[in-house]
Amino acid sequence: MGEVRNSVDEKWDIHLKGSGRTHYSRIFDGRAVLRSTIREYLCSEAIHALGIPTTRALCIIGSDEKVEREATETGAMMLRMAETHVRFGSFEAFHYTDRPDYVKLLTDYVIEQNFPDKSNHRSNRVHLSNSNLYFSEKIDDLLDFYINHNEFELDVSPVILGKNRPLITRDRNLAYKVSKESGIPVTTVDLEFDTEYYITTRNLRDENIYNLQLWSRWLEIILKLKEKGNLERISIASNAPYNMSITDYPKVFEWLLNKESRKRYLSEFPSNLTENLKIIDITASLDFFDLCGLISTNPAKALGISEYKGHLGAGADADITLFKFDLNNSSINTSKFGEEISVAFSDSSIVIKNGKIIKKEGVIQSESENTPHGRIFWNQGKYDEELMKKVITSKESFYKKHFSLYLQNLKNLLTDNMENLKSD
Repeated sequence: MGEVRNSVDEKWDIHLKGSGRTHYSRIFDGRAVLRSTIREYLCSEAIHALGIPTTRALCIIGSDEKVEREATETGAMMLRMAETHVRFGSFEAFHYTDRPDYVKLLTDYVIEQNFPDKSNHRSNRVHLSNSNLYFSEKIDDLLDFYINHNEFELDVSPVILGKNRPLITRDRNLAYKVSKESGIPVTTVDLEFDTEYYITTRNLRDENIYNLQLWSRWLEIILKLKEKGNLERISIASNAPYNMSITDYPKVFEWLLNKESRKRYLSEFPSNLTENLKIIDITASLDFFDLCGLISTNPAKALGISEYKGHLGAGADADITLFKFDLNNSSINTSKFGEEISVAFSDSSIVIKNGKIIKKEGVIQSESENTPHGRIFWNQGKYDEELMKKVITSKESFYKKHFSLYLQNLKNLLTDNMENLKSD
């Protein structure tokens, strides 16, 4: 009959058994008799009382209609409840009538409704990018909120010290916040058909207490979540604002995987700069499986493309990078390795793209015209329409007040380009 949600937001399928023939009734009349309906009601509730998962009987509905079985009996109907009534036969009905698109549609529905953590479709999510740049003294509050709200996602932007990094962003508040801290003025670029960009430089000097706190903060967020066993919705981001380059990843991995490497790094600084850093008291370290989650599995889930990315299962894109580790014939134990981690991650041994080896032992294996190319994914997330209307109204007012073009002009430009890309 349909789906309902109760006062505690549990979803129930409502099924009326014995109401007559349906497309799934085969050659029978689809009716039920009072005798068997009462028996099913009592049995289902008895099984439930024993703690065995089963359908529930909500009520029996009487009927004056006579039903022909071995004898003429009184008919009845039962309102049956279950978290789902989908069965193997539900898929077979579409399979054996040559409707594969409906098999996939039903599969996606079942996964989304019953196994949301495995779903490739984004549910209503709030994603906070570069979370380590916005929270300093209240990191624990941020993590408590993250743990208690399954719809909340994070990413962190690792920080490498001793290098100047350009900051190019549309986030005016962030640009001026960074400029105030570094002393580098903001340059504003106003493009008529786009929007304003704010350009400054983040001065990440080594012996600066603020920068050391910045370095410590992203590690603190990840490692505290490791201690709490909750790394499923956090990712590592290396995009703007630019606090690292792609060549810095090996050192980032080393610090995450090995606590002794973190201690050695901090020992290079005067104690008055490091004594108040919370990272000193954190003993947790990641393992290789955690690392794969942060840089591959979790981002794929967040983007709704986990069917193809972030794992090595059947149907996934065969994009694999292999690294060499000298494990001395012992099991993988990252606590025993320090700089070896950075060395191993600094140069991949084999790179596989779409199942084809494109690099092996430092040598490119295929000509550029034969190199497999990646795919473009079009992902349309779900959202609350009423909330979206409020956001758009606020944005329209903001653009009208602060920009040289209306939001609608930008929206049309982007929409046309996306539609052309989608059709290509």
